Amino acid sequence: MRLLLTIVAALLVSGCVGPHSTGSLWVLRNVELDQQLFRTTDAVRAQQAQSFEVGLADEALAAERQRLEAALQGCPSRERQPLVVSSGDRVRDEVRVRIGADGARLSLVAQLALADWRLRRANATGAALQCDAARGALDGKVSSTERSAAIDALGPATVSRAADQPPFQGETNVALSLYALGVVEAVTAPGPLPRYLARVYGGTVSQSSQAKDSDAAATVDRIAATYPEWEPDGLLAALE
Repeated sequence: MRLLLTIVAALLVSGCVGPHSTGSLWVLRNVELDQQLFRTTDAVRAQQAQSFEVGLADEALAAERQRLEAALQGCPSRERQPLVVSSGDRVRDEVRVRIGADGARLSLVAQLALADWRLRRANATGAALQCDAARGALDGKVSSTERSAAIDALGPATVSRAADQPPFQGETNVALSLYALGVVEAVTAPGPLPRYLARVYGGTVSQSSQAKDSDAAATVDRIAATYPEWEPDGLLAALE
């Protein structure tokens, strides 16, 4: 029925336009596109959707890199800036959700996150060496093997924005996406994730044992490159 109506519309358009118009051909082209759409398999449509998501992720990664490169031109800042949650956290979270298990792009996200951390630390402390380290991170020049016993020992914890909400438990990226979008109001997960969600998206953490670090930011300086799967802000939240 849809195809029949489209053909009828094509005939009507061709009757209303002048002899040199291509109006009827334009409508018939739409008919061909409709036919191609209906012949497309679910697998092809899923692949097209994934390609679209990856394209959006690449655009976000490029914009984030440009933001950091521009900020590094004046690094360190003349006035000390307090170390606060990065505006890039949410951007990179969205990219992680879009790209899934794409290892190459996840490495790019980790490089940007590390460069962002070092840039903010440089502006907070005035240490020019941190600026150089941030540039190195953008270029992929990262090497670290130091781990944190406190991070490695983190057990499950629950973050919640509302009382008496059943917590979601599942894959990290799914939990991150659902909590960030407000689909769920509570998440139970191991590692830094609950503390990170509370710091960036709001909420309080319970059911948690946590070792305090008297100089958490300096510890993150040393270990951030060893934990590319976590935002440095998440590591900081887990140690503070």
